[in-house]
Amino acid sequence: MKLFDMDGPLMAALNKISDLVFANLLFLVFSLPVVTIGASLTALQTVVLDIARDQEGSIRRRFWQAFRSHFKQSTLLWLIFLAGALVLVGSYAAASTLGESFARFYAVVLGALGIVLLLWFQFLFPLQSIRPAPVRQTAKTAFLLMILRLPYAVGMLLVVVAAVYLSFFLNPNTIGGATFLWLALGFALVTYCNAFLVLRAFRDLPELAEEETT
Repeated sequence: MKLFDMDGPLMAALNKISDLVFANLLFLVFSLPVVTIGASLTALQTVVLDIARDQEGSIRRRFWQAFRSHFKQSTLLWLIFLAGALVLVGSYAAASTLGESFARFYAVVLGALGIVLLLWFQFLFPLQSIRPAPVRQTAKTAFLLMILRLPYAVGMLLVVVAAVYLSFFLNPNTIGGATFLWLALGFALVTYCNAFLVLRAFRDLPELAEEETT
């Protein structure tokens, strides 16, 4: 098989990149109202997991179907996460007005809770994408999976942190280019990198086993 054949590795890579660019664009557009970010994240997870498993189909159709079918649960999950983050930020601001020793103690506690919240977030929307369920059940299952598959959750969070650090903090002179890259491809690319960890972490879920056998 030659490199430039239509079925060759180069064309396959270019097709995946173009799919990720389109998925990234859809994610940004559908996230514009902010409150819809949860549903947009679930739709992005759905599409990118399909790309990672080499499943063919219309990106636009799959994204819209996932966005519409998961809208209610995903929006509530997003609002729960957002509320938790705001509570932690508000608590940190309040703790900073206390004495230095108390402020330091609460900073450590709130920092630990913030890490747990972010680890839980890594599994939340992939789980909603793969196994739709009532909000309480999805939140609980994502937390339990986070504990049982902690190395994968940590790995996913590290991928996100590394991508953000390399883009915006390593070299301040490249922030403009990094911003363009994130708007063009970044969100979908990070999701794609984490998709393989998701598939490993969720490999025992019957929904994935059924899809692999079909």
